[in-house]
Amino acid sequence: MAKYRNDFKVEYRGEVTIIHFTAKVLDAITMENLYRNLLVLAKGLIIKKILLDFSEVDCFSSTALCNFVALNRFVESNKGKLVICSIHEDLMEPIRRMHLSKILTIEKILDDGLKAFDTNCS
Repeated sequence: MAKYRNDFKVEYRGEVTIIHFTAKVLDAITMENLYRNLLVLAKGLIIKKILLDFSEVDCFSSTALCNFVALNRFVESNKGKLVICSIHEDLMEPIRRMHLSKILTIEKILDDGLKAFDTNCS
C-alpha cells in the first residue's frame, strides 16, 4: 500500500484503486494533491475504478466537494467509475444539501463500495 504525504494511502484490489484517507481533515492542499495524482493515473488509463474511503475523515472543505465532482466527471468521461464510501453521517449533510448524492455514487461501507463496481461499470 503506497502512502502519500501522510494524507492518504493507496491500495489495489483487482481493478479497483482504493484511496484510504488518513488525514482527519481534508483541506484544499490535501485534495489538490490527491486530485493531481489521480488525474495522472486516470489520464494514462491506468485506473478506471476508484473508491474513496472516508472512514477516518472528520471534516472536509468545500474545495474537497468541488474536487469530488470534477474527478467524478473526469473518470466517467473515460468510461470509469468513482465510488465514495464510509462518510460519517454528519458529513453527509452538505452533500445532501448540494444534491451531490444524485451525482456521486455513495455507499455506507467499504464492502458495499467495492460491490458497486460490479454493476454498470466497464
